[in-house]
Amino acid sequence: MSWIRTDAFEVRALPTPAGRLGYVVSLRDGKTEVRLDAGIEVPRGGSPSRRRDRGGCAHATVNGKAAAVTSAGEVVVRAVPATVVVWP
Repeated sequence: MSWIRTDAFEVRALPTPAGRLGYVVSLRDGKTEVRLDAGIEVPRGGSPSRRRDRGGCAHATVNGKAAAVTSAGEVVVRAVPATVVVWP
């Protein structure tokens, strides 16, 4: 079963009301990386993203730049494509 990846999962062209959603989620060195494809319309205020395990994150980058983390442990993505990295 060489086609199964244990270090990441991917969603391609998932139909949503905002367009086709595509992303890859991977875990490396305790950090979660989410690569969001172009193809969806991001709402005016952005779209929150959150690490679902262990109650969120304390640190984040979006496209390699430091990003604010809300009190709920979320990072707001304002445009795609984007690469979001979060860690405790």
